[in-house]
Amino acid sequence: MSELFGVSTELAPAFVDVANLLGASVLRSASDRIADQSVARGEGFFRRLFTANGRGSGGLSTDDAERADELDALIERLGPDERRQLVEALRAWLDGPRQDLDEGHLLHHVRRIAQPQAAPVTYNTAHAYAPGSIAANSIGTIHVQGDSGAEGRGPQGRSGSEGER
Repeated sequence: MSELFGVSTELAPAFVDVANLLGASVLRSASDRIADQSVARGEGFFRRLFTANGRGSGGLSTDDAERADELDALIERLGPDERRQLVEALRAWLDGPRQDLDEGHLLHHVRRIAQPQAAPVTYNTAHAYAPGSIAANSIGTIHVQGDSGAEGRGPQGRSGSEGER
């Protein structure tokens, strides 16, 4: 998660700018390219996004092109799972309220999605209804106490185990 969170922290201002300048729907539809790594080298996510949406006059200014390349290099540092998590966080962020389209909320979604999920807990309740029966979910060591019945016989009046009859 550290690489994903570090990269996301650097990318968050750019994602906020894109969402505000170009619209959340443009960013949402373009985010698929982050996950599937379909963007060719030299034509990264931000470079394509800025060029396709007419940023600059007839293309990118030198400053925009350099910044787009820097941002694309950050995305390239992420592995496939981290890219998928970044896209999932972006989509959750974009699906939220318009007033929450800021860096803090985006990073909150990255943390939430990148956090390892604990295994689901299953609760079982054992029931025993017959006299002398045992109900247990898990048995470690068993200590039996109590009245053994007449003349060393068990509570049911039988002696020995089932196989000794």
